[in-house]
Amino acid sequence: MAQPLIESSALTMQQGGRTTLTAPPLAFPSGRIHGLIGASGSGKTTLLNCLGLLLKPTQGTVSVDGKDTSGWREARKLQFWRDRAAFVFQDYGLVPDWTVLQNVFLSDKKKAPTAALAEKLAETLRLVGLEGRQDALVSTLSGGEKQRVSIARAPIKDAAYLFADEPTASLDPENRATVIRLLRTAAERGASVVVATHDEEMISACDETTRLHTPPQP
Repeated sequence: MAQPLIESSALTMQQGGRTTLTAPPLAFPSGRIHGLIGASGSGKTTLLNCLGLLLKPTQGTVSVDGKDTSGWREARKLQFWRDRAAFVFQDYGLVPDWTVLQNVFLSDKKKAPTAALAEKLAETLRLVGLEGRQDALVSTLSGGEKQRVSIARAPIKDAAYLFADEPTASLDPENRATVIRLLRTAAERGASVVVATHDEEMISACDETTRLHTPPQP
């Protein structure tokens, strides 16, 4: 099987009558952390969302594993999000009144679906430093712990693609280092990790970076 790979042609996004993104052709192979950097307003999050198929660019194409996604319908995108991708958002993207287990599996069920997945959950929570916390409500966790819960979704589903939007923003040094280590672990396990960031420590941990520039306006 070919290694996971996302590629994009020169992408442009227009929103609300403004150009919010102009990006060069890019490729994001497995086993690497690729940083999207640039000033606020340069389109880092917009590009990340286009690559994760959360937004459709105004111009240009995104290909996943050699397949052009331009014509994908919602069902095909849902399959990609469910089976191939994991997302780490700056606001964590968690359901506050769900437990850690429910948030990792994105399900309101209070038990892991199988014994094998329960074992995998225990190993994953150990990996992210939340061993034994599967029944804790995420509303009781610190910001760093919440970010680690969101990252735990990647190894649970063996995600080939991990998209992270400012994953170290507002974290203390210890949690920042932990999150960076977890992203590196995901890459070492074969994921393609794409990070939008302005954090110098996170940038230094990337294998390569792409600097975006604020698009000129008409």
